[in-house]
Amino acid sequence: MKRRPPQQGKGKGLATPSGRPQLLRLHNRTLILSLLRQQPLSRAELSRRAGLALPTVSRLVDQLIRDGLVEEGQKQATGGRHATRLHLRAEAGFVLGAELGRDQISVVLSDLQGGVRAQAGQPRGETAEHDVARLATMAGGLLKEAGVDPRRLVGIGVGVPGPLDASAGTVIQPPNFRGWSYVPLRDLLRERFRVPVWIENDANAGALAEHVLGYPQSRNLAFVLADAGVGAGLVLEGQLYRGAGGAGELGHCPVQLGGPPCPCGRRGCVEAIASTDAMLERFAALRHQPAGPAPAGFDDLLAAEAAGDPLARQVLARGGRALGAGLAILANLVSPEVVVLGGRSIRSPSFLQAARRELGRRRFGTGEVKLATTQLGRTSVARGAALLALQGLFQSPFTMGAEALPPSGPVPQGAGG
Repeated sequence: MKRRPPQQGKGKGLATPSGRPQLLRLHNRTLILSLLRQQPLSRAELSRRAGLALPTVSRLVDQLIRDGLVEEGQKQATGGRHATRLHLRAEAGFVLGAELGRDQISVVLSDLQGGVRAQAGQPRGETAEHDVARLATMAGGLLKEAGVDPRRLVGIGVGVPGPLDASAGTVIQPPNFRGWSYVPLRDLLRERFRVPVWIENDANAGALAEHVLGYPQSRNLAFVLADAGVGAGLVLEGQLYRGAGGAGELGHCPVQLGGPPCPCGRRGCVEAIASTDAMLERFAALRHQPAGPAPAGFDDLLAAEAAGDPLARQVLARGGRALGAGLAILANLVSPEVVVLGGRSIRSPSFLQAARRELGRRRFGTGEVKLATTQLGRTSVARGAALLALQGLFQSPFTMGAEALPPSGPVPQGAGG
């Protein structure tokens, strides 16, 4: 007997262990929601794409409408018939995306379609406990600002500097990240908010945001976060690449033999020359009195550059060249279509110009690599973390079950404002 070739999604509704009807229903429910998140579809279209019988789809859709996750739109003519398109209700649930940066906590509140409803940023505290408490306070403020019932919070994603154990949700011991050493961040947030939590390397989260929101046509993309640390996130063939562990540590690629010491214990790493802290320290060391007080922070160094200070421009250009050398290594290895730069360092013209020139000088081959700066500002990592939470929610049959959005119940601790 000749079989028909499977259509998009064909058979996915049946890819669960036999004898588990409840799991099967949850799995198929999640599949329907995932398809509707991509675009509005009719029941017949859902049936074809999911590989499920039309009566099964209709029962699932009816329940999703009763649960408030799906709504019916206007009827549209399709091949002589009028089919009703179904829409995912974006406001049926919300996720938090957060970046725990080395100097700031950034948080965004997103709906189920990834739309940002509110965002905020505050300086980091002195310990992991302070940071988690501050994140919870910020989350409560955003929910209140957006007029969202805290019970509608269904997931949290967090981007943090590596190294980390993403599977366990533990932040191991990032360089220059005070107060954090083997912190079970996922467990701490689960305990506070009572929702699923996903932890990811900050550069990986930024890469996902740039791929989905900035350059959706690019199947091979690198996001490089140039700030107090330097890291890279990779999207290869349309998928976030994590490797076996530690992938994307661009900041610890050596670019200068016998160069300055790096917090990792080696010498001449990109981060030892191109990080904001390294550039600030070099500027302070080279500045001679009474030329003026040394800058207290990186913003002061940028202000000195803008005022025409030649030493500031020299130091920032040196950092840019080190980053450009690292970018060339990255480009020669994986040949991304676009490299997107984020972090405070990209606000320096001297830094950016030097990085661009060095990449062009060291790049091997004829293929051009587009070097761009993020258009998402300081929210790229936080927005990527929110997208990771949404991906996790729409891929698991347990997180989007009927009980995920209860009509009533206790307010999650730390989320009530």
